[in-house]
Amino acid sequence: ASDVPRTARIAHDRAKQPTHRDRACGQHREWTVTQPQQPPLGVILTGGRATRLRPLSEDMPKSLIPLLNRPLIAYSMELLASAGLREIVVVVGPSDDRTGPAAIEAAPPGVTVTVAVQHEPKGSGDAMTSVGDALDGRHVVVAAVDTILRGDLRPHVDAFMRSGCDAWFVLH
Repeated sequence: ASDVPRTARIAHDRAKQPTHRDRACGQHREWTVTQPQQPPLGVILTGGRATRLRPLSEDMPKSLIPLLNRPLIAYSMELLASAGLREIVVVVGPSDDRTGPAAIEAAPPGVTVTVAVQHEPKGSGDAMTSVGDALDGRHVVVAAVDTILRGDLRPHVDAFMRSGCDAWFVLH
């Protein structure tokens, strides 16, 4: 049982398994698990075609659709910042040149924002690979831009940090 409710837990338990085998494209590779030394990284996924939000999304990216007179990206930035995350990577699609500047503008004080481009949209997992080396040696908290939550996320992030997992995808 997890003390991180309603989340997708990704990865492995470091305390039980010091090495792992990963099967990728029919090949085996071994990697050693190390305890992350850097502060956790927040990642906001903003891609997707937003077909369920049409006609609102016809002329703007989903991340810029206003909710209570603020773009969705502002809520995602606040959510992660209020949980103590000070470095956030915003993943955008190849033709989205507006979300990055909006995310930087919406960043709460003390939060560093980096924009990563997913050049060929192939889903959430592929979007994470566009973050690149920033993932190395880090715990990662992932949120979709249209995840709107109330309440304090910090206890859940703290529980995730104690869980031994590498990444946490905020679902509810």
